[in-house]
Amino acid sequence: MQAKLVIVTGLPCSGKSTVARKLAARFGYPLMEKDVVKEALFDALGTGDRDWSRRLSTASFAVLLAFAERTIASGSSAIIEGNFRPEHAGELARVRNAHGARLVQVLCGGDGAVLVERFAARVRRRSRHPGHLDGEALHDMRELLRKGFAEPLALDCPTVRFDSTASGAARYDALFQVLEDSGPASAGTR
Repeated sequence: MQAKLVIVTGLPCSGKSTVARKLAARFGYPLMEKDVVKEALFDALGTGDRDWSRRLSTASFAVLLAFAERTIASGSSAIIEGNFRPEHAGELARVRNAHGARLVQVLCGGDGAVLVERFAARVRRRSRHPGHLDGEALHDMRELLRKGFAEPLALDCPTVRFDSTASGAARYDALFQVLEDSGPASAGTR
């Protein structure tokens, strides 16, 4: 059976972690989360300014992609979650081509006003590792989050836009179906 690499991406507070965890529970695929790696790096190397946080993000993505490739190379499927950048598309395509994996991209987003409020609430709760510097990022994030959805990564694969601000279990059913489908992209994808 062909290994799948499920890429869960999107804007901050767009529901990436929740979606990725539901997919992992449903399919039993190992889940690798960028912020888990980044927070371990904060704990080991210390926190700093926004430039330091960005540098650790870059390192976190490198670690995440290395582990994902190792998993796919062994013939196992995996889920990777993070706010992937356009420059990651080439590395993800290389992993697919080198190991014959099937990629599926899940782009999380939704109503921009809801995403802005989620981020502001996260700042008020101080619920994340302090190294993320969410309070300093709030001003910059407002404009980004108002978009509601980021652009998908430029990958030749099924892409599902998942609105985390909508309600109803049917949206998860449609998402699960895309992952279960071994053929071409189904209705509702890219």
